Amino acid sequence: MRSSRREKPVAPVAAPHDIDFGHLWRQLRAAGWTSKRPTGIQTEWTYKSPEGENVLVGECAVVEYAFESGLLVDDEEPVGEDGSGGEHVGEEGGGGEHGEEH
Repeated sequence: MRSSRREKPVAPVAAPHDIDFGHLWRQLRAAGWTSKRPTGIQTEWTYKSPEGENVLVGECAVVEYAFESGLLVDDEEPVGEDGSGGEHVGEEGGGGEHGEEH
C-alpha cells in the first residue's frame, strides 16, 4: 500500500475546561436534567435540560453550555492562599453517581 508524504490537516481543538464532569452532572441532575444512553451508531450520551429546551450531545457540549449560560464561571485569576480561584460551580445541589444513573 502506498503511503502519502502529506500530512492530514489537523482540526483545531478547543481547550477543554478542567472540571469534574461527574460533580457537574450530579448538580445538573439534582436541578432536573436528564440523560439518555447512546443508541445505534451514536457513541455519546444525550443530556436534556429540565424544560427540554436544551438537548446536548456529549460531556464536552454540557461543559461548554454550563460556561456559556453562566452555570459555571471561569475565573482567570490565579488560585489564592485560601484555595479560591478557578472554576466555580453553581449552587444547584447534588447527589447520586455519574455513570450508574446517567
